[in-house]
Amino acid sequence: MSLKPRRALTFLLPILFAAACGPTPETPVTPTTPVVLPGQIEKAANAVLDDWHDAAANADEKRYFGHLADDSVFLGTDATERWDKKAFQAYAHPHFAKGKAWKFKAARRTLTIAAGADVVWFDEDLTTEKLGPARGSGVLIRVGDGWKIAQYNLSIPIPNEQFDTVKKVIAGGWTAVPLAWMVSGAGRCAQAGAGAICGVVLFEGTPPTMGVPAKRKDADLCKDLPVPHNSVRTKNGHLADVVVRVVSGLKDKPTAAPTQPVELHWDKCAYTERLVAAQVGQTLLIHNRTATLNNTHGYFTTESWFNQAQPKGADPVRKELDEPKLIRITSDVHPWTHAFVAVHDHPFFGVSDADGMFVIPALPSGTYSLEAWHSIYGSKLLTVTVVENQSPTLVVRYTGTEPLAKENPLAQQDIRSFQ
Repeated sequence: MSLKPRRALTFLLPILFAAACGPTPETPVTPTTPVVLPGQIEKAANAVLDDWHDAAANADEKRYFGHLADDSVFLGTDATERWDKKAFQAYAHPHFAKGKAWKFKAARRTLTIAAGADVVWFDEDLTTEKLGPARGSGVLIRVGDGWKIAQYNLSIPIPNEQFDTVKKVIAGGWTAVPLAWMVSGAGRCAQAGAGAICGVVLFEGTPPTMGVPAKRKDADLCKDLPVPHNSVRTKNGHLADVVVRVVSGLKDKPTAAPTQPVELHWDKCAYTERLVAAQVGQTLLIHNRTATLNNTHGYFTTESWFNQAQPKGADPVRKELDEPKLIRITSDVHPWTHAFVAVHDHPFFGVSDADGMFVIPALPSGTYSLEAWHSIYGSKLLTVTVVENQSPTLVVRYTGTEPLAKENPLAQQDIRSFQ
């Protein structure tokens, strides 16, 4: 008997069995896990980062740190700021406890999704309340059905043309200046030219709250214009309205004064300018832009210099500045009104602006004594050396604990917004 047919049958049985039991081409295959599309990942990642920033802006500590992975790392702008979650929370807790953390908002964000769809890299340009333009980058990881921040790196971009300036600060070549200020201020310092003194006034305490002066309610028009007082103006830890002037070291004093006048504007029942500086030979113009009568009363500290009525629509009060002095401008009708005019017999002075910046025009090489003066916190003396072809930087620091300025006899009421 031949064995060939049996071998053929034995070989065909497994094939026929597999064909009978296997799926047909029309049978659908159900995946074991749901498919997540890239668009869904981007939406989820953006939502996490946006909510994280919102939690900080609203001082919601639990929500903020809930977005961080347990083994996350936060890198701040300072070289020492590399924190794990626990250390970062210890640093941040006092800020959240005061009900005010920080305000970051993404102006641009780019996401890159890893091949396995479990990791997202991101970088974002930020608008911030205190740092100015900043940048954040980091990593998101999938945890369960959601996403957590595994790493965040906060940095301040430095324009290439200002890199040498910032590098010198970091290397310790200049008096310590806040990096964010140096980035924004370096351009202005460069424009001032060699020999100019470029500086910033810092306020390192808790500034007083500026309220609406109480006596406004007694004035018919002013009561409807609830403008806050402006005796102490701070922004991001910087102090405005500080005049910084050279008091000794000058060998020659240029006498030619600018031809343009120095101006004060009484608008909405308050002076827009808290302090202006001038040179002997300039003219002071005081405008009334409020639709009511005001009287302009000028003092040398407590000695009355002039007192002039200024009806609605009147020409500006005009005064010639013929000697160095500090003038206090107020009003008997509206006693919360205060402004100051610092007059100098040379041009080497500057006034800090809303960002705390000031520039003193170029000086010859030498060592100079300077005085900084604020209408509430008074004077501070400083020394600076100007080297040929260089522009020194200067930091003036106020804390709010200084004795009140003796040149302002109403400083105690002034700091309290006349309330």
